[in-house]
Amino acid sequence: MSCWDREINVVGNPTFSQGFTAVLDIAFAYAGNQAFVTVIAEMKDASRDFMPSMYILQIFAIPMYAIVGAVIYASAGQYTTSPALGVAPVIPSRVAYGILLPTILRTSLVFGHTSIRYIFVEVLRLMKVEHENDRNTKRTWGIWIGIGTAF
Repeated sequence: MSCWDREINVVGNPTFSQGFTAVLDIAFAYAGNQAFVTVIAEMKDASRDFMPSMYILQIFAIPMYAIVGAVIYASAGQYTTSPALGVAPVIPSRVAYGILLPTILRTSLVFGHTSIRYIFVEVLRLMKVEHENDRNTKRTWGIWIGIGTAF
């Protein structure tokens, strides 16, 4: 592939399904983070700290999404694949996946922690000991480790 046989279309001719999927991809990339609620729950003063942390996140995330997407599409044009790393040469692709896989693992751990936290709170409510939610007792550690192991 040379730089001259690329075809770059700013607006193509997607079908309704393709266009709708593209819009949903963007919406879920920004709005689909279920961990926000858990992050708020862990903050000492969420009413003061949550919005500044969201602004900082978006100040870095939006340009990163836009720049990476534009560079990949400008480099590969109509040959862009999904995932986009598929168009990279073998060595850079392996390096990128080597960086990407631990990141995906960390993200899955965040979502796992979120799920375990929800279950933990519900178990404490069922046991009528929700006041122990933020205490380090043998019971809370046992419940937490049990849920984490089962999860």
